[in-house]
Amino acid sequence: MKKTLIIEKRKKAKELRKRGWSIRRVASSLVAGKDSVSKWDKMPEDAIEKDERGWKKGRLRVHDE
Repeated sequence: MKKTLIIEKRKKAKELRKRGWSIRRVASSLVAGKDSVSKWDKMPEDAIEKDERGWKKGRLRVHDE
């Protein structure tokens, strides 16, 4: 999933919740899980624009015994 797509979904979910849509209705409309929509609804406005999923680029992790 592209990062821009998840940010747009978060914005749309917040917008639909403000209109009074239920979490289930928003989830089915955006093809997302109820838990994700609930989490996005509780996010502060500045956190919606950030996407910190996945590993950071650069050095790989080193496994020690």
